[in-house]
Amino acid sequence: MCRCARPLLELCLLPALALGLTACVRAAEEPAENEEYEPPPAGYEERHYSIMDLIRVNTDFPAGAVIDPFVTPVTNVLTGEQIVDVIKYCVAPESWTRRGPARIQIGNGELVVLHKKEALDEIAKVLQFLADGANAPCRVTVLTAVLKPDALKKFVEAGIATPAELAKAVEDAGDGANAESVELRGVEGQRIAVSGTERRQYIKDYDVSGAVFDPVMDSLVTGLVVGARACRSPDAKSARVDLQITLARPATMEKAQIAIEGISVGEAPAPPAADKKEGEKKDQPPPPGALAPARFKSALQIDLPVQVQGHTSTTITVPRGMFALAGTLDFTLAGGKAPERVAVFVRADIGGDGVPTLQGVSGLKEGESFCLYPLLASAAGAQDYPGPDFQISLPGSALGAQQGGAGAGAVAAPFAAPALVAPTPTTSPLKAKQMFAEKVRKNKIVEAMGPFFFTRLTGDDHARLLKTLADDYQRGLAPLRLRAIAVAVPPAVYQKLTLGNTQAFDAAAIEALAAGPGAQLLADSCLRLLRSQRAFICGGRLRNVLTDYEISGDSYDPVVRQVLDQGYVCDARGWQTAAAQTAEVELRFTAVPGTATSDRTTVDAFSVNSGANVNLVLGVRADLDRLKAGVIAVRGNARVPMGKFVLAGAAHMPPGPDGKPDPRQAVVFVGADAAP
Repeated sequence: MCRCARPLLELCLLPALALGLTACVRAAEEPAENEEYEPPPAGYEERHYSIMDLIRVNTDFPAGAVIDPFVTPVTNVLTGEQIVDVIKYCVAPESWTRRGPARIQIGNGELVVLHKKEALDEIAKVLQFLADGANAPCRVTVLTAVLKPDALKKFVEAGIATPAELAKAVEDAGDGANAESVELRGVEGQRIAVSGTERRQYIKDYDVSGAVFDPVMDSLVTGLVVGARACRSPDAKSARVDLQITLARPATMEKAQIAIEGISVGEAPAPPAADKKEGEKKDQPPPPGALAPARFKSALQIDLPVQVQGHTSTTITVPRGMFALAGTLDFTLAGGKAPERVAVFVRADIGGDGVPTLQGVSGLKEGESFCLYPLLASAAGAQDYPGPDFQISLPGSALGAQQGGAGAGAVAAPFAAPALVAPTPTTSPLKAKQMFAEKVRKNKIVEAMGPFFFTRLTGDDHARLLKTLADDYQRGLAPLRLRAIAVAVPPAVYQKLTLGNTQAFDAAAIEALAAGPGAQLLADSCLRLLRSQRAFICGGRLRNVLTDYEISGDSYDPVVRQVLDQGYVCDARGWQTAAAQTAEVELRFTAVPGTATSDRTTVDAFSVNSGANVNLVLGVRADLDRLKAGVIAVRGNARVPMGKFVLAGAAHMPPGPDGKPDPRQAVVFVGADAAP
């Protein structure tokens, strides 16, 4: 062999030789298929644990079309690596070495662990401990009821009630309470919904094009619909509940009609060419298959529902085991009778009593314990819920531009999408770690994991951390209770009220003003919300009206809008000032004190459409509602002493339904207080 060829051959053989050696090493390391299974070392056993409940994202359940979906959930799930880290902290920390027999692996939503029986039993305790912190069961109860005035006043002032107190108040109210309650079940941080309703379909409008009349169907909901999401406070003594409620009563149907009449004339094709004989008539009958003139006539009925509804969207804090008053829906204007205020109570219980705690595992020293401090309530921030727009004013008016919320059109009140707030814990993980940065004891652990702080501390250190977390939570999400009262008063009373020097009023003084001669209580509604949050509550009679037609050629598409026929919308934001003695309230209050009337007229129109094959003559006679509504609107900011009321604004009362002027003045008071 040539000397120059030998190095080239060696270069070609070296990779093959290396590959062969690698295959031999692998064959030596890996057991053959027929090799017997080697059991675990003496005293060790293999056990499988499902962790799907810890690593999966819980499904959110929006409350149908009646309530707009909440924003993207802030639920943070655990990762498999975090679960393994917690187990290694809690169970036999010194055994998890690279060369030791103890092993732990993750796959297909489960843990596969090789360890001694004592350690495996501890791991089961740790996984249950994590489930209590990351996937705690949640129960939300919502009750609506019309209570006696004295009982309602007591609950409005207190803000909370025990189950026994509330049950006694409902019993005292008797059949007039019209109490409705629903139960929602889920897990912490999950969006859950429930409804006890009757659904009824109706013809909303028609898509009309030429001789095509395509009905557009919609559904009407009667009953109570609730959407909620609940999270624990860091000390697990209360729950924060994002709440959306619709209470709808049975509806009546008004009617509108679109009468359509027309004629369709087909153009006959030309006859085949042929020699005409002398004396043959010039007018020949149409050949077979030609289109003859066709007449048609239709009367299209449109259903226009009228329904009493109440809505609220807000965030409240609820002490564990208690009911909190979320707000009062005032149906006085809509009912046209004695004052009727529906109180909305909420209870939320999540997980067990207290912060999830783990003791009796080998990863602890004397005096220590593992605790999980919930973070979801602190991380969620305050979401804004602007009030709905029921087309209170005429389309295109100034008030319609000011009113917040989504466009109207559906009988189920459309809610504006809440503003998304990035999830950030009130107490940062870095701040929490710095609290326990002593070099003397390196055994202390404070780690942010998914929806909680995972900690290993002594009793005194736990108390110190918990106080910090709870204080920061209270400062960041302090609850407020706002109350708006609108009263129509005679001119003399109004003059005395405005010319006086009284800057703040007690609730009793305003209630006496509303009960005076010639006065009328327009709305009295309270709303519980978080500091700096925008929330709303409204109640009244909603009516669908036929306000317009989109006309294009032979198309007459009716436009149906929903209007607040009689009722109110209280849309507010509030926050305490630095001294905590007053509250700044941003108020958007709108009321329709008298029944909105619609002067129904008709639209007479026709159209001619000349096509290649068919000529169409179409005549339309359609109903059209011309809306007339008296609207009171107050927009502005008011600084309110805590526990008192101030005059937020006043406006002339609009004319009554009969068109006669009303000399009274509408005054709107707003009060604020710190909610328990």
